[in-house]
Amino acid sequence: MTLDVLLVSPPFWDPYAPSAANPALLGYLRGQQCTGAQIDLNQAYFLDRLDPLVQGALSDIADPDVLAARVPTEHRVVMGLDQAAPDLLRRWDISEETMTLEGFRTAIASWDRLDALNVVDAIMHYGYFIRHDPAIAGAIDDRAALDDPAWAPMRRLVNELLLPRLERDRPAVLGLSVLGEQQLAPTLAITQWVREAGHNPLIVWGGSHVRAIHSMARNGPAWWRRLPDLLVLGEGETALTTLARRARDAQRTGAHAWAARMTFDRRPNQPGFVPGTIAQPVERVLVTSKRYEEVTTLSAYDFDGLDLHGSYLMPWPTIPYQGSRGCHWGLCGFCDHEEGYRLHYRPKESEQVVDNLLSYRERFGIEHVQFVDEAIEPAWLRDLNDELERRSLAGMFRWSNYSKVSVELDSTLLDRTYANGGRLILFGVESFNQRVLNVVKKGIRRKDALATIRATHAAGIRSWIWLIAGLPTQTPEELAGDIEDLRSLEGIVDAVSVGRYRISENSDIYREMAKYGIIEADLAHPMEVRYTSGEQIVDNAEIARLYYQEYYPQAIGMSLTHNRYLLFADALKREGSGPRGPRPAPRRAVVGGATRTGEVLGNI
Repeated sequence: MTLDVLLVSPPFWDPYAPSAANPALLGYLRGQQCTGAQIDLNQAYFLDRLDPLVQGALSDIADPDVLAARVPTEHRVVMGLDQAAPDLLRRWDISEETMTLEGFRTAIASWDRLDALNVVDAIMHYGYFIRHDPAIAGAIDDRAALDDPAWAPMRRLVNELLLPRLERDRPAVLGLSVLGEQQLAPTLAITQWVREAGHNPLIVWGGSHVRAIHSMARNGPAWWRRLPDLLVLGEGETALTTLARRARDAQRTGAHAWAARMTFDRRPNQPGFVPGTIAQPVERVLVTSKRYEEVTTLSAYDFDGLDLHGSYLMPWPTIPYQGSRGCHWGLCGFCDHEEGYRLHYRPKESEQVVDNLLSYRERFGIEHVQFVDEAIEPAWLRDLNDELERRSLAGMFRWSNYSKVSVELDSTLLDRTYANGGRLILFGVESFNQRVLNVVKKGIRRKDALATIRATHAAGIRSWIWLIAGLPTQTPEELAGDIEDLRSLEGIVDAVSVGRYRISENSDIYREMAKYGIIEADLAHPMEVRYTSGEQIVDNAEIARLYYQEYYPQAIGMSLTHNRYLLFADALKREGSGPRGPRPAPRRAVVGGATRTGEVLGNI
C-alpha cells in the first residue's frame, strides 16, 4: 500500500479531544481523491506517559523545595496548596484509580465534585506540559539534546508507531501539524528521527505556529531549519493537496532520492510556486502568497484512525469543528492572530454544517461538538438554530462555542440555542470600561457585555469570560472599576479567565504602539509594557498589584473550573445528557482561571 499523505499530531497538545487540524486536512484530501491517514502521536504519548507523569507531579508536590521552585502558583491554587502535600490525593478523597485514563473519564462523567476534578486536571496538566526535563525544550537550540535519555520514551513510540507506518505505507508526504510553541521540539525531534531512519518522504510542517517557526528560522541560528522540505503558512487544504499530487508523481518515477530532487519555486510569479508554502531555504523567504479556502468547498472532517471513544479524557467523544474561518469582527487591536486570516471572514452555510454534524454522528457516533470558530456571529447562530429546527434535530447535539458579546444575543436567541443543544459560550470581554474597549477597537458596549452574560445565564447556558488587565491606556482606577463590575457577576458567570496584557508582535497595537500610548515594550518581556493615559504615565506596578492582589483572586473565587471541557461536561451532567445520567448540582469551588496566552492553567 502506498499513501499520498500521512498526517501526524505531535505530542504536547490537548489530551481531552483531538485537534481539528489533521481531521480537516484528511477529509479534504480524501475528497480530492488523494489517499491519506493520520496518527495522533500526542494522545499516544500522553497515555504512554500518564502514570509516570502523575507520579512525578505528586512527587514534586510532596517536596517543599521542588513545590516552591517548579510548581506554578496557578496549579498550587487549584490544588489548594500553601505548603507541600504528600497526602494530596487523600486530602481531596481522590483514589489512585482516578489518576488513570479510565478512572478520570469515569470521574468526569459521574462526579458532582468539580473542585476534585480540577485537582486531577491540574496534576495531569503540570505533569504533561510543565514538568519537562530541560533537554526537551533544549533541543530547539541544541541538536545534541536529542541524545538525552529524556527523549527516549518519545523516540520509542516513534519507532513503534510511526516508522513501521512509513515502511509499510511509503507515503509521498509526511505532514506534521504544529499548533503551539510547545510542539516545536517534538516536531523537530520526530523529523530528525525519520531522516535518521532512512525514510525520505516530502516532509511538510504546517499549523498555526508555523509563522513563528519561520520567524525563528530567519532571524537566528536554528540547527533544524533544513529538516522540513516545506512550511505551509495559513490554511493548508489546497497547498497540501497540490504537494501530495506532485510528490506522488515524483515518487512514481522510481528515481533515487526523488523527494530531494523536487524543486519548488519561491516566488508567486514562478510556475513551480505553490501558494501558501515556504520552500527551502526557508530563511530567505520574507513573505508568501497565502490562500484562503472557499469554505463551501471544504469536506467534512475525517476522524478515521482516531480512537474517539476510548483514548481521550472526555468520557464521551467531543470533537472540534469550525463553522467559519476568519473573524466576523477582526479589528481588535490586541489580537495576534494572523491579520490576513482574521480579516477574511468566511462562514459556512448552516445546511453544510448540519450535514457535517449528521455525518459525524453516523460515521463516528459523535453528538458533542466544540465550535472552535474565532467567534460565532449572532446571525450565523440564528441560521444554525433555524436549520436544526427545520430538520427536527433540536437537542440531537450538544455544543460549546466562542462568541463576541452582542445586543443580538438576546434572550430569544439564547433560549432557542439552549433548546437546540448549546450548553457553553465563551466570551472575549477583555474589559468592562467603555473608553478602554473603544481604544482597543473591541467593538462592544459595556452594557451589552453585562446584559449578554446575564441573558446567557438566564437561558441555562454556561458562560466563560476572558478579561485582560493593563490594556494600553487603562488606568488603575479603570482597572478597579473592572474588578467591581466582575464582582457584580458573582453567581452569574461560571468561569473567569483574567490575565495581564501581553504585547504581541503580530498585533495592531505592536505595529502602532505610539497610537496606543505605548512608550516602551519588550517582546522578550511582553507584560512589561509602559504606556500613558492622556498626558500621564500609568503606574505599571500598580496595575500589576491590582491584578495579583484583587483581580486574579476575584476571578478564581468566582470560577467553577479552569478547564472548558470540565465546564462543558458539568453542564451535560446537570441536564442528564452525559453517559451516567443526571447528577446533583455541583458546588462551587475556589479554583484557577485560564488565559488564552497560556499564562495560567487551562486548555492549551
